[in-house]
Amino acid sequence: MGEGSNHDVILALLQMADSDERSIAFCDEVIEQCEKLEEPAAAELVGGAYHHKVRVLVQMGRAPEALAACDDMVRLFGGRAGPVWLRQVAAVLLTKGNLAAARPQGAEQAIRAFDEVIGRLDRAADGPELTARAASAYVHKAACLGEMNRTAEAMEVLRAVQERFSVDPAAEVQYWVAEALLQQGQMLGKAGRAAESIQAYREVCRRTGKADVPALRGQAAQACLMLLRAGEEEEALDDLTSILEEMSLGDLSSTSCDDILGVLGSREHPKAKRAAAQALYHKAHAREGPVLFSNRIRALEDLVERFGREGDPGVLRVVGQALMAKAANYGLMGQNEQAAATYAEIVVRFGQASDVSLRACAAEALVSKGVTLESAGEGARARACYEEVVRAFGGETDERIREQVGKATRLMKRP
Repeated sequence: MGEGSNHDVILALLQMADSDERSIAFCDEVIEQCEKLEEPAAAELVGGAYHHKVRVLVQMGRAPEALAACDDMVRLFGGRAGPVWLRQVAAVLLTKGNLAAARPQGAEQAIRAFDEVIGRLDRAADGPELTARAASAYVHKAACLGEMNRTAEAMEVLRAVQERFSVDPAAEVQYWVAEALLQQGQMLGKAGRAAESIQAYREVCRRTGKADVPALRGQAAQACLMLLRAGEEEEALDDLTSILEEMSLGDLSSTSCDDILGVLGSREHPKAKRAAAQALYHKAHAREGPVLFSNRIRALEDLVERFGREGDPGVLRVVGQALMAKAANYGLMGQNEQAAATYAEIVVRFGQASDVSLRACAAEALVSKGVTLESAGEGARARACYEEVVRAFGGETDERIREQVGKATRLMKRP
């Protein structure tokens, strides 16, 4: 099978969406053609074909056949040499373990699959991807042991993850170290060892709270929630608000945001309100399903309604962000008057605020209102906005506000 035909087969596999017998037969044909090939390209095809076949069988409710397909892959290709083959075999074994773990009384079978991954990768793992798969096998094995109430054995496996992988700098490996610590914290908490449980969650925050990778920051947020449940409010809220402030929009799922809101509930602590407002803001921008500007606007309005009368500047800064985003979404919908009105609301709310960040938000809103009106052909009204920026904020020394004053001045000078 030449390189061109390999490429064509991969494309065909990726494009096949039907969950039917023809799809399974196609996968079997690809596997048969690759059975005598040793090169890495064949490994990618075999792995893709088996994963597609297993997925289709699971969707069709034929889990025993899916498990048998995993066994076939390991039997036929498990002896092939090289990291590419090893990666594909390990991936199928991990799939087998997860499938078995989801079945009644399947934990023992799952543990055997995870042990085989560990046995194959522990000494042969080369590079972060294979090392991460080895670490994931340990963590999944510990979860199975925990489900079987074999807590002492599970804890031993989780400690092994930390001993073997904690010094590896790769983000994909550190993800599983953090997962092990989160599991450890939960098991210790259930065993009544609260102090040790709290220490595990703190270690997650220490390791992942400043990470650049969204998945790691999400783990830090999860650890903060567990600390909140354990009564460590002040420390956890400090970390959680910092994490949410620095996370990019779209990095948190709606489910994660709901988890945060559920734990924070109606706590009156100002930092709890700030974190709740941030969670609502992230939820409005969650990347799930089609982006409907009207739905996003409603979510942002809910945030403003809930927190718009708070006195804490930290909470009000999030309200300002929400109103700016609401105006921008009106603009994307072509509703310029609504956008301009929303920008005007920001100016009314925060134009005279004692907090300089809120005044900076008002200055930016007033410039944005002018730009919006100008794009709608309302040149005179736009110029009035720019003039108001210079009049109201021209004496400010804050760099953010000075930037907006400079922008307004430049816009006024345009013909």
